[in-house]
Amino acid sequence: MTEPLTRVEAISSNWISSNGEIAADVDPDVAIDLIYGPLYYRLLFRHLPIDPGFAEAIVRRALHGLAAGASAV
Repeated sequence: MTEPLTRVEAISSNWISSNGEIAADVDPDVAIDLIYGPLYYRLLFRHLPIDPGFAEAIVRRALHGLAAGASAV
């Protein structure tokens, strides 16, 4: 079960590193954890489904915070 996730993470990591939309100083592993963390939490601890709207909201907020030009906190 972890093999498909590892493949998705590798593809995501390459995309995050190369597309230029994410700030250059962002660690791809941190970016992936920001996206996957809430999804796993929802599934494992809250036992709730992940609908497309929820997943999209998580990705939008994470990418907004990681975007090149976003102010660092």
